[in-house]
Amino acid sequence: MHYLDFYEEEYAKTRLTAKNRFKYVTLWNSFAAALIALTGAIVAVWNSTWLGLVSTALAGSIGIANAWDGMFRERELWIQRSEMLGQLQLVKRTVQFRLAAEGNREDAARDGFEMMNTVMSRDLEGWMGLRQENSQGTTTPRPSVDGTSA
Repeated sequence: MHYLDFYEEEYAKTRLTAKNRFKYVTLWNSFAAALIALTGAIVAVWNSTWLGLVSTALAGSIGIANAWDGMFRERELWIQRSEMLGQLQLVKRTVQFRLAAEGNREDAARDGFEMMNTVMSRDLEGWMGLRQENSQGTTTPRPSVDGTSA
């Protein structure tokens, strides 16, 4: 249970980090796009052509944010961490149920450890798949949290 608790806490933290990073990139892109539209209107109405530089800088910041997001793939990481967290919680509930139902700590610990190793192996495979896709610059459909193609 110690390992399950540890990994559950770690995955919850990394999931929240990935979720927040994705959220902030998305919000920044929306905010900067709105500011670009606003500066375009100001340039047209008040003939303040120097605001074109502001608009260009905002567009550049959107490009940088998208490149950063493309490199770290926070959305995919968030989905993967959510799935792994759910799988670890399932293992934890299964072990707790077996302990309550059967009381055999050794069998429950052995089975729980095997289940946890399977989950961790799938996580490593998924992570390597994300890294491989990122380095190749390709995207292929990956299973989503519910097991269907995303």
